Amino acid sequence: MQDGERLAVGLTRNICVECYRETVATHSKTVKKIIQDIHDRRLLLPAIQRKYVWDAAQVVNLFDSMMRGYPIGTFLFWKVDRKNAMRRNYSFYDFLAQFNERNHYQNELSSLDTNSHEEFEAALDGQQRLTSIYLALSSTFAFYLKGRWRSLATSYPETELYLDLCSDIANTEQNDEENTQNVYRFELLRNEVVEDAITTLTTHLNNGESLESDHIWLNVKKGLDDDTAADFQVNNSQLPREVMSRAIKNINRLHQVLSVEDALSFFEVESDSIDEVLDIFVRTNSGGTVLSKADLLFSTVIAQWPDARENIDKLLNVMNEVGDGFGFSSDFLLRACLYIFDHSTRLRVESFSQDHILEIRDNWRNLKKTFKSLVGILADWGYSRENLGSQNALFPIVYYIYHASAISAQDNKNMRLFYIYAQLKQTFSHMDSNPLRLLRDELKEDSSSFDLDKLQHIRFSNGSDLRFTEADIDQLFTYPIGSRTFDILSLLYQGLKYRDKQFHQDHLHPHSSFEDAQLNNLIKRGQKLPDTGTGTRTKWEQQRDTIVNLHLLEGRSNESKNDRPLASWVSDPIERQWVECLPNSLPGVPTAETYWLTHFEQFFDERRRLMKDRLMEILQVKSDAEVMASTTMY
Repeated sequence: MQDGERLAVGLTRNICVECYRETVATHSKTVKKIIQDIHDRRLLLPAIQRKYVWDAAQVVNLFDSMMRGYPIGTFLFWKVDRKNAMRRNYSFYDFLAQFNERNHYQNELSSLDTNSHEEFEAALDGQQRLTSIYLALSSTFAFYLKGRWRSLATSYPETELYLDLCSDIANTEQNDEENTQNVYRFELLRNEVVEDAITTLTTHLNNGESLESDHIWLNVKKGLDDDTAADFQVNNSQLPREVMSRAIKNINRLHQVLSVEDALSFFEVESDSIDEVLDIFVRTNSGGTVLSKADLLFSTVIAQWPDARENIDKLLNVMNEVGDGFGFSSDFLLRACLYIFDHSTRLRVESFSQDHILEIRDNWRNLKKTFKSLVGILADWGYSRENLGSQNALFPIVYYIYHASAISAQDNKNMRLFYIYAQLKQTFSHMDSNPLRLLRDELKEDSSSFDLDKLQHIRFSNGSDLRFTEADIDQLFTYPIGSRTFDILSLLYQGLKYRDKQFHQDHLHPHSSFEDAQLNNLIKRGQKLPDTGTGTRTKWEQQRDTIVNLHLLEGRSNESKNDRPLASWVSDPIERQWVECLPNSLPGVPTAETYWLTHFEQFFDERRRLMKDRLMEILQVKSDAEVMASTTMY
């Protein structure tokens, strides 16, 4: 369901519809007029709205739907009297002037003092669609490029939305309900991509070559101009008649959708009561799929603390920029604040009473220091959005940082081990508040130090605790590469300076070595595999991504290693010295062949043995035999 399509459902769910008919009117405008209203600050966002969360595919799909005449949902606007809003200290935000995924918490607080309109509208429902349309037609997007370093600004290139005028629209007249593919080819493109397409098209035209694979990109902003089609014909007269006809048809359709048709319909609510508006907002948004509970309950916070969003957004910006970047949200901050002040962390209305909200507001300066300290510590431990696991496991750490008079080196070490233990024991993998409550009670009783031993001995309601057994150690070797394997490796690779360098999980025997083509090449070169059947290959593929075949490698070394065979890479003594628990030899295998892939089974068994011994020592775990012997003695 689109965010605007829920209006009818929301207004009839436990609400007297007749009451709303007196205050709700239906209107429609052109896209061009809506864009002008946003630009002139006649259309703003209320502080209760969430942040922009759409991705590139959703933007493209929205414009394709508009071009095809599909309904995109009805919007809900609140008609606001400016003087009344100022008198009641209501907060509003301007629409995003530019979007960058790296720091996208950037809606500017709209000053009503400088707003020349006595009345304006605020979008209660439809922010994501409206923001996407506004950015596409007046600004730029900068989404993250997969596979790049998230900490680098160049990983977020600036793009604009373009329509390929070569899009074949013949199928749009067919009533094919099964056709779910986009008909119009919209893409978010960098300027150099567009320039390359122009160069290629020009070359093909000059050489009399086919234009079948060419793209003629038009910036969608041109759809707001009345003369775009005429100008295109004049500037591109060399195009073949068929291509020109298709391009003009696409331009005219784009102009029709953006500048002629009253394509955007909206309900308008007239009310001076913030409580009534909040009620409508929550009801119309509660059926969405992206909104979190914190997003919905944020309206309650805003009502008691008007500057909450601005303060929280600024803090999230700072937190998420530390190190290689994090992905903390208002959901985490609000729940962590509740935990710090000994309240329930469940996101329910009763959790955000006036007293609780004012408690957060009045202690905001110290809370900011705590959360900034937290992300600094996490970065020092080597964490980022890429490898940070359960955020619930951070609550006891946040609690201690806030209430402790100082954080000692031993506290820091114990907090890191606590987080790793909680991750590996999956203490917070279920929606159970018992562990968090018991851990907080212990920290509350004694905040002089972060006593890991005491925390480990707390018995939770499900019978578990934070201590390890040999069976727990064996379980660690079954996890596939991810946040938990990073935790395990960080126990083995102690003393790394994560803040100074970037360390990543890397395969010892390269990932690509286990592909069928690579294994078949080994056989061709005479390296006999123990079994070339499907069973062995499947087993190896599973073992390839466990901690036995992983290590932590500094970023630059990772680039140099790439897909080099292990035998070649460890021949360099400088590289070899960084690998923990690396076998020097394998039973029954010639020393020269120790790191050959053909002996992967022996390598796996031997390194697993070495790693298990090391982990048993670090985690102070007695073997099952030792436990049984000590039990027998008594």
